[in-house]
Amino acid sequence: MEKKKSILKWVGLGLVIFSLLFIPVIAYVPFMPLSLKQKGVLTAVLVIGGQALTWIGGLMLGKELLTHYRKYLNPRNWFKNK
Repeated sequence: MEKKKSILKWVGLGLVIFSLLFIPVIAYVPFMPLSLKQKGVLTAVLVIGGQALTWIGGLMLGKELLTHYRKYLNPRNWFKNK
């Protein structure tokens, strides 16, 4: 059971990292030799696909990761001295 959780976390992390690769591709879309309609469709697919992969990967990573990094994500804790 523990090995299955470990594999699930690695797959989730891989999906989140892979979704970050969509951002440079979106920035490159305006320079592609496509029609305006094709560029719009491609951009929409990349944005929606990237968000979907991020959410699916985040769900796979689970509550443990969220609770572990919650203190780092809270803006009130960013400038506190330790």
